[in-house]
Amino acid sequence: MTLSISFLIILFLVALLYSIIGHGGASGYIALMVMFSVPFVSIKPTALILNIVVSFLGFIMYFKAGHFKWHLFYPLILASVPAAFLGGFLKFNQPVVNNLLAVILLFSCYRLLIKRNIEDRENSRDIPVHYLLGIGALVGFLSGMLGIGGGIILSPLLILFKWTDARATAAISAPFIFLNSISGLIAFSVSGGSIPPNIFPLILVVVTGGLIGSTLGSKGFSLYGLRIVLALTVTFAAFKLFSI
Repeated sequence: MTLSISFLIILFLVALLYSIIGHGGASGYIALMVMFSVPFVSIKPTALILNIVVSFLGFIMYFKAGHFKWHLFYPLILASVPAAFLGGFLKFNQPVVNNLLAVILLFSCYRLLIKRNIEDRENSRDIPVHYLLGIGALVGFLSGMLGIGGGIILSPLLILFKWTDARATAAISAPFIFLNSISGLIAFSVSGGSIPPNIFPLILVVVTGGLIGSTLGSKGFSLYGLRIVLALTVTFAAFKLFSI
């Protein structure tokens, strides 16, 4: 995989943007590598490894800032992991699935951008565990079908249901993505895939971007600003799905 200055600069910006909202950036890395004609066999493992690194940094920063909600996270991840395996095992018409999910993501972006009266605080009522299990299973199943970490689907749902504010959403999404990405990388390795040899310079770049972005997101950005960044990031991912 040939590295260029322009590729590394854009990679840094992608990691920074996604880490602001607690995401690892896989959809951005994939789009960037496709744009720079990276060999197909290197794209998936590279995106997964960078996703793991950045989402881990995001979790650490948001956790240290006190935004992580364990009681919301554990039902989501418990339901997501088996559902993701099921979604990855079953066969679907991939273009139809991609387009359907893209429409759903664009609608969620529309709601995030125009519905200014969405309160940036979590719902004061207790959230039934079966609701969280259902959302976790749905997101996990879609993640398995699409081969992504799932944060790009989970984050808008948490905010639109008013279950978390923007920072708590990022704090939950980061470990959600981290664990799903590790699972995907293990499956890739077991199936005979190999890690690209020159991955370490890319890791250094995304670590830098991820540290800056997650610090800004966990401490500096306004909550409404975080929702704007989330909406724009999800919009980018949606249009990428239309193009696959």
